[in-house]
Amino acid sequence: MAWNSYPGSALKVSAIWKPTEPKDPTSYATQREMRRMGFYPSSKFRLDGHFGPSSIAELQKYLAKYGKSAGKYTGRIDGVMGNMTLSAMSSFIGLDGGNPWGIVTNKSIVGPTHWPDYNLTRDWQEFLNKRR
Repeated sequence: MAWNSYPGSALKVSAIWKPTEPKDPTSYATQREMRRMGFYPSSKFRLDGHFGPSSIAELQKYLAKYGKSAGKYTGRIDGVMGNMTLSAMSSFIGLDGGNPWGIVTNKSIVGPTHWPDYNLTRDWQEFLNKRR
């Protein structure tokens, strides 16, 4: 499957997200979902599969608007994948059972192979497949 065949083909649920690499399928699928929901406008951003600070800032806006009440992103739109952003993602997809601050530890964008977290990445990929 070509890296940009999503949403025509399902995203592989591998629990691996490499946001700093160009043409990452999970990054691309996330960018498409955000664009579909009115974020990541084509006038400003290309769907390139690279999940840098601009993509993270758009994700923060997305989570601020559509996040569940207890786990809604309420931090600064700063383009940094920090604990608040990770917690809002976890709560958004229900991974943490409703406790938006319960499962996230301090992760680095350049550190783990399973970014930002194995379960979070896997469940985020499944969420994106349902949304396609």
